[in-house]
Amino acid sequence: MTRPCRIPTASGLIYRLSLSVAVTLAAVSLAVSIRDAYRRSGVDVNIKVAAAKTISRGWDPYWNVVAISSDGTVLTPEHADRTYPRLTVPPTVLLVYVPLAELPYKVQRRLWFAAEWASLAGSIVILLRRTRHVQARRLLLVTALLFFVSSYFWRLHAERGQYYVFLLLLLCSGAARFLSSGDRGWSAAILFGIAAALRPSLALIALPLFVLGARRTAIMTCAVAAALVLATLPITGFQAWVSYVQSVSIMERHVFDYYFTAEPIGMPIYTGFPGGYADMAEIAGKGDNTSLLGAFLPHVRAALGWPSQTLSNAVVRMGAVCFVSACGMAWWRSRRRGRVSRRVLMAVSLAFCSALDIFVPIRLHYVDVLYLAPLGLFAEPVFRLGRPLFPAALVALGLVVGSGGTSFVSEPHTVQLRTAGIVAGLTCLAVWFCLARAPRATRHPRQKPADCNQSGSQEQDAGTSTVRSTAEPSTGPV
Repeated sequence: MTRPCRIPTASGLIYRLSLSVAVTLAAVSLAVSIRDAYRRSGVDVNIKVAAAKTISRGWDPYWNVVAISSDGTVLTPEHADRTYPRLTVPPTVLLVYVPLAELPYKVQRRLWFAAEWASLAGSIVILLRRTRHVQARRLLLVTALLFFVSSYFWRLHAERGQYYVFLLLLLCSGAARFLSSGDRGWSAAILFGIAAALRPSLALIALPLFVLGARRTAIMTCAVAAALVLATLPITGFQAWVSYVQSVSIMERHVFDYYFTAEPIGMPIYTGFPGGYADMAEIAGKGDNTSLLGAFLPHVRAALGWPSQTLSNAVVRMGAVCFVSACGMAWWRSRRRGRVSRRVLMAVSLAFCSALDIFVPIRLHYVDVLYLAPLGLFAEPVFRLGRPLFPAALVALGLVVGSGGTSFVSEPHTVQLRTAGIVAGLTCLAVWFCLARAPRATRHPRQKPADCNQSGSQEQDAGTSTVRSTAEPSTGPV
């Protein structure tokens, strides 16, 4: 018996067309990125390799720029320049690069490049596997391929050799483990703690986790991060962390006050011309500092005539306090309306970290790869619990404008608009889901027994007090 031919719906055709375009652009992006890895040395991974060699020899990488010749020979401290090299990653990140630091630099460059792409692919797969709603999974796949894999900021991330995609993999893996085991498990806290140790601003994820009820995960996250920091002391020494804090403070002051210069101040650490590469050529950044300090505060200071760095610092800190207070009030009100699901809890927590990250002194636009985690977790609740149009429009506007497809906005401003749109959209989504009432299960006493082919088992939604069916809503033929 022949099966009838199924005619695809309009939504199915749009999805297939969009997916075809996204896959094509992602393949082109991969090819261009591979060419960059073979032709360009990777400035940022080069800096971290030099700092890893410095710290492995017991020297302070934040104030002692160790010169490394083209053959990889480390010069003695007598030949090294004692200067401030603008190194702003913590010692925990440098220790990640220590095990491979003695390999030929060309080998290291390609290994870290492959690890970056594998981490991005793994993060997308994890988010897709944890998204059960068909339409949400389709939207997430197209968005990830079109606006992240094919984006210029991801090409810049891979060409520079940054490490933020490793944080994305840790956050996605931790979120997946939390969705499975809830607050009872410990694996999610370990993954979040590792991410917080590598980027201290991510430790703020413990605040929404604690407020929304996942207190064990929040406390264990802070404990794991603190334990990892203490574990680095026998290798790096306490002075390395002191120098790291001083380095961040100097960069913050330099962002606040254009006329401030650290004496002596030098360029970032370079390892000369690494073996296999002719020069230190790099692609254009196409974007300025996207943090609140670097993107918006200088214009406000110029318009209002604020010469005081202390006043500017206080304004930004007050903005951060107001943001945290507003989120806290929304979460407190959500506790009075009932507990939120595990997915919403995790999406709100990651959105909180992503939004609060704009208050750091320096934030270049390749950090936007971290937005994939909260956007991926918000996809399913948006389809299941309602469609908040305004927050979704803000996120979509930020993604589209930030893709560089608009000719009426300059490239640095498109980067800032993308950050502003996504942060505003994520914040609105977090507040909306916290304040929205959970849907209540309705009983139908005269309902006929469901057919065995269409019945779905009733289960308790993870972390909620409402009961719903696990059967997926009808989304039309695939």
